[in-house]
Amino acid sequence: MRIHLFLVFIVILIIVLPMLNKRPPEEKADEAKKAAAEFFTLIEAGEFEKSWERSASLLKTKVSKTEWTEKLAGIQKHAGKVENREQDKMIFERSAKDSPDGEYILITYKTKFEKGAVEETLTTMLDKDQTWRVAGYFLK
Repeated sequence: MRIHLFLVFIVILIIVLPMLNKRPPEEKADEAKKAAAEFFTLIEAGEFEKSWERSASLLKTKVSKTEWTEKLAGIQKHAGKVENREQDKMIFERSAKDSPDGEYILITYKTKFEKGAVEETLTTMLDKDQTWRVAGYFLK
């Protein structure tokens, strides 16, 4: 009886643990981090239009270039320059709210701006051309 319960427990672990693991595969994580680094380089240089142009097709369907540049300029004006940014978490998802199923990696950062600290969240996605791009940017 104990062996039977032990085997059932092992089978459950084998099935459930992978579902609980939201860590992205290393190669995908590296590509998502590259997309994030390029995004941050562009917005810190004030190249908001270019950041929109290089973003995921999904973002472009949801936010116009004008709206995107105005929001980023407002954030930069309100928060000031970045003094420090450290990656906090990285989560792999196959779906995102109000978005089609696909491959998404959410990356959170603890960021210190001139005028205060925030949590930045970047949503990156594997775009139609199989390139990882930024599909969302949020501050908390």
